[in-house]
Amino acid sequence: MWSWGGADVSVFTRVSGLGATLGYDGALRARNVRLAGQVHVNYRMATFEDVPRLAAARWAFRRESGEAPVETETAFAGRFERFAREALASGRWTYWIAETDDGTLTSQMAVCVVDSVPRPSRASDQWGYLTDCYTSPAFRNEGVGRELLARVAAWAKSRDLELLLVWPSDGSQRFYARAGFDRDEDIRVLRLREYDASPGSL
Repeated sequence: MWSWGGADVSVFTRVSGLGATLGYDGALRARNVRLAGQVHVNYRMATFEDVPRLAAARWAFRRESGEAPVETETAFAGRFERFAREALASGRWTYWIAETDDGTLTSQMAVCVVDSVPRPSRASDQWGYLTDCYTSPAFRNEGVGRELLARVAAWAKSRDLELLLVWPSDGSQRFYARAGFDRDEDIRVLRLREYDASPGSL
């Protein structure tokens, strides 16, 4: 159980082709009862203890996307874990995860909170960069990613973030559109290198 905006939150999704079920009781609350033929998925913010699992999921995510690694999985895990621990400790990064009752990581999303340049009309002005969004293949099309994104959006709103910005893949365009993410023609991007370009390859 954790809280955001003063509300304790512990929600679950029932996965087995039966769709998603959320328990509402003032705040969002879960009924942690295992039913036959169902897998309960719990949603929460990640802690330092989750970092090794996040590293493994990140490796699986990028390998599934077709990236050719420049180091071993063990070396990458060490590099990711150092980054993630520093990021979480800084308070600028927050990971949200979905996991089954037995601790299997099923989905993850990361938000980096960016401070905007101060302006006279607001005492605080921030927005969120949404990235590292991955659901393991066995839990796709079951509503797990949708429910996790809903928790992330609600948390971001409770933090008074101006917006969440994401660079979706071609295959995830509809997923984010259904969640309310719009295309913004006001943004201009100066691309300085290809995303998968190796260091020193230009």
